[in-house]
Amino acid sequence: MTPTRRMPLYSTHGRMTADRCRHRPQAPAKALFLFACLLILLFHALPSSARSDIAFLVSLDEQESAARSVIRTAGQPVRDQGIKITHGYYRGTKVHIARTGAGLVPTAQTTTFLLARYPVDCVLSYGVAGSLAGASPGSLFIANDVRQHNRGTAGLGGGKGLPNPIPENTDSDQFAEEMALLAACVAKKFTQLDVAVTTGTLVCGDEFIASVQRRAELRDDFDAAAVDMNGTGITIPCQRSETPYVVVRRFTDMADESAPLEFSTNTRIPIQELDSHVTQMLLDAWIDNRSLDGCRKQVRP
Repeated sequence: MTPTRRMPLYSTHGRMTADRCRHRPQAPAKALFLFACLLILLFHALPSSARSDIAFLVSLDEQESAARSVIRTAGQPVRDQGIKITHGYYRGTKVHIARTGAGLVPTAQTTTFLLARYPVDCVLSYGVAGSLAGASPGSLFIANDVRQHNRGTAGLGGGKGLPNPIPENTDSDQFAEEMALLAACVAKKFTQLDVAVTTGTLVCGDEFIASVQRRAELRDDFDAAAVDMNGTGITIPCQRSETPYVVVRRFTDMADESAPLEFSTNTRIPIQELDSHVTQMLLDAWIDNRSLDGCRKQVRP
C-alpha cells in the first residue's frame, strides 16, 4: 500500500506553507483598503460647491444635548480620532456635532479635523463667554470680528494681538466683510428670541478672565465686547480653508473677580429651551442664506 504523501510543513524556501495559505485571503482585503483610500481622496477633492455639510461646535455638555435634540440623529455618537461626534440631519442637511471644551489648541484640532474629514461648507459655533461691555449674563452675543488677545510681538517692539493670519491667496478683506454680513444676518434673525442680543468683537486666549483690570485692558486694547477660550481656534482654520463661520456666545459672567462663581452657577442653570432655540435659528440662518444673497437682502434692503 502506497503511503499517503503529506504536505510539508515548510516549503523549500523555508517558509511555512500553512502561514502562506493563511495570509492569502488578505489580498482582497488589501484591495478593498486601497479602494476605500481612493474614495476618501476623491471625497475630499470635491469642489466647494459640492460641500454641503454643517459642523456644529459647542462648548458645554448642555449645549451638546440641546443641539442633539434639534437634529434627527443618525445613531449614537461615535469617536473618531478621539473626538466624540454626533451625526444627523436637519432640514435635509447633514450636521456633525462636536464639543470642543475649553482651550484654543483642542478647539483648533477639532475644527481642522471636521473640515478635513467631512464636506463641510459652514462651521457654526455656540459656546459661552465673559462680558466685557456690560451685557448681562444669560444674554446672547454674536461676533462680527474675532481676535486673539495673547498673540502679537509686543516683546519685540510690535503691537498687541496682531490680526489672525490669513493665507496670501485669500482675499481677507472680502472674506471678513462676508463673515460680518453673515453675523449681521444671524443677529437679525435672533431678534425673534425673548432675550437680549448684542454684537461686536470677541477676543480669545487660553486664559479665564476674572479681573476688573484685565477686563478693562481687553476692552480698551481691542474695543472688545466679549472674551472666551475658543473663538480663534475655530476662525483661523476656517479662514485658512475659506469656510464660512458664525460664532455665537451666551454670556455666563462679567469677567471680573466674581467670574469663577458666576460661571460655575450660570453653566449649571437648566436653559435647554434657549440653547435649543439658538441651535435651530443658527441652522436655519445658514441653510436659508448659503449664498449670502439672502443676507444681503435682509441686512441691506
